Amino acid sequence: MTYLIFVLESIKRHARFVVVLTLVALLCGAGLSAFQALRSQAGSSYIAEVTFYVDGHESDEVKEYNYELNEDYLASDIRRIIVSGKVAGEVRKEYGSEVSITTPYWVNRETKNNIYSHYIYAEVSAPTAELALAAAQAVAERTLVQVDEQLDVSTIQVAEGPLLKTVSGMAADYGVDDFDDAAFKQDPRLIDPKTLIVVAFCGLALAILVSVLKDLRDGRIHSKNDVVRLFGVPVLDVVPRDQVDQLTAFYRSATILGSLAKRDGLASVGVCGMGLADEVGAAARCLGEACDGFSVACAVDLLDGGSAMLALSKVDAVLLVVEQGSGGTKQLGTVSDLLNASEIPCAGALLITEQSPRAN
Repeated sequence: MTYLIFVLESIKRHARFVVVLTLVALLCGAGLSAFQALRSQAGSSYIAEVTFYVDGHESDEVKEYNYELNEDYLASDIRRIIVSGKVAGEVRKEYGSEVSITTPYWVNRETKNNIYSHYIYAEVSAPTAELALAAAQAVAERTLVQVDEQLDVSTIQVAEGPLLKTVSGMAADYGVDDFDDAAFKQDPRLIDPKTLIVVAFCGLALAILVSVLKDLRDGRIHSKNDVVRLFGVPVLDVVPRDQVDQLTAFYRSATILGSLAKRDGLASVGVCGMGLADEVGAAARCLGEACDGFSVACAVDLLDGGSAMLALSKVDAVLLVVEQGSGGTKQLGTVSDLLNASEIPCAGALLITEQSPRAN
């Protein structure tokens, strides 16, 4: 949970960067989508379809291969043959690499659901109508041969086609009428929503990753959660900088420390910080006046090294005073090493901020 909060705080701190990078990704997605659409339009612009009728069982005899039990198997086997090297591969060798062969399902226009049946469709796209129709005819002929050689089906025949159609990616309705040649020319959408969504998501994920890595490398303390994450101690209170020398600002932390002292038998507490001599001294003085059941023995700067360790050796627990925006990888490493080496329990931390606790 601590790291989840850290990620959310990083996103909030770098919100402008996240938004800008996501917008840039959206623009890139739109450009990529337009490029793909124009490339598709410049290449394969005509669609021809051929329809097969396939039956996998005899009406008076049921064999081990009985496709009637699952028509999906029948459809999958036929589709694999259509897009195989012996069908689609050979057709592309003969008619050119600009020809593409797919096997769409018939789609219910109202429910948008795929319909599975004994009818199998092959869709052939090519730059010209003549090439699309010729390649579709070749697909039909090779499919009949390959299915007869590889699958034990009772019936396979060309039910319709090859015919030009105006819808790409789904099977056309039966009995496609003849239209003007221009009616069959495909006009793909310039912007594909799926491409936009994928690219925008990648941009958002990259922005979040960069923000989190930046904060991890930065090693600065920005919030209470950073104190918990970096030092593994609770934040007893948040004190605004303009109230750091006021006794009332430390009543809450003094009360909490008093309860801990009574529970754990702590007689003395040392107040320590990272280069915050004035703030640490003020906190020690105010806590010393407000405390009940324990005494404040010292106020030290952990970055002083040996002298800090010597002072802390005389106390039962320490209170860490940190400032919002302070830290850095080197300083945090030094402080953590000293606290771990001293083996003195840390009762908690005080976070000094530029704003009031409510605003923070």
